[in-house]
Amino acid sequence: MITTAVVAATLLTYGWQPEMKHDYKLVAQFDGFIPILGGNEGVVDTEMTVAVSGGSQAAGLRSATSELTAFSISFNGAKLPLGLESTQEFFPKTTVQFKNSGLITKTDAPDVKPPVRLPGLDVKRFPDITYLPLVLNEAAVEVGSKWTFEKEFDGAPLKYDCEVTRLNESQAVIAVKVRQIQSFMENAALEVTNQESSAQSRVTMELTGTGTIVFDVKKGLAQYVLMQNSAVSKVTPIAGGETKERNLKTTFKVTLAGVTVDPNLVPNARTAGTSQVGWLQRMSGTTVVAVRWVETQIARRLPATLDAQSAWNSVFRLATRFWNSIAKP
Repeated sequence: MITTAVVAATLLTYGWQPEMKHDYKLVAQFDGFIPILGGNEGVVDTEMTVAVSGGSQAAGLRSATSELTAFSISFNGAKLPLGLESTQEFFPKTTVQFKNSGLITKTDAPDVKPPVRLPGLDVKRFPDITYLPLVLNEAAVEVGSKWTFEKEFDGAPLKYDCEVTRLNESQAVIAVKVRQIQSFMENAALEVTNQESSAQSRVTMELTGTGTIVFDVKKGLAQYVLMQNSAVSKVTPIAGGETKERNLKTTFKVTLAGVTVDPNLVPNARTAGTSQVGWLQRMSGTTVVAVRWVETQIARRLPATLDAQSAWNSVFRLATRFWNSIAKP
């Protein structure tokens, strides 16, 4: 257990060495307006395992490679048909180069957007929410030390305010506050678009959040990350009409495999991301997922000239395949 004993100022650096291999488990929950399946109020739960390997070092720069090895996602308790292989297409094996502080200088992550767009799941920033959660202060720190930095997330700067709240020879606990303002356009499918011709709404989103990072001072590894964010979006129809508000709360928990962190070090650790989904909500979620999925597949795959009987047969096959995918244990 970490203590508050006074220690000398300590320089925090990431210690990824070529021989190092570690797994991180990321548990994320999105509670509120979900911009998928036509837009719904509910809870999306995701769990994933990320394998990280240290890489080569040169000219004061380190490198590491991360790969998604397990993934699941559900909406209101209903499993979505996005398996590991399909998810790896959007979150592929990625190698980044970074300074000792964790500032990423190079990445080979593709510039693509996942089919399910949720705040924080930026393909190019996946290392930033798992094993490189902070850009560390470049000077030695002590309890009370503060610093700020910015990262680009989803096309807009995300500002971090950091403060060391506890420190001893083995662990540092860092409190974090984040803030981001984004403005963009959406089409009828709630997808972000740059095309005025297909845009239906203008959206201004403000995200604020707080979190705690527990850092292994000796090994130079993030052991535990808990971030709780709230996004408030103002949605205004381009054609005119009433501005509506959307709210979404997100919780990210990242844990280094084999590490147990004292929950007393992390405020709200016991209750974060524990929203209960009742049987009625689960049934509703399954129904919504099934109906929206079938609608999407019909629009994408069935020719408009298909006769009624053939269309019905195709819809039945699509619905059966989807049900089998979510009914698997």
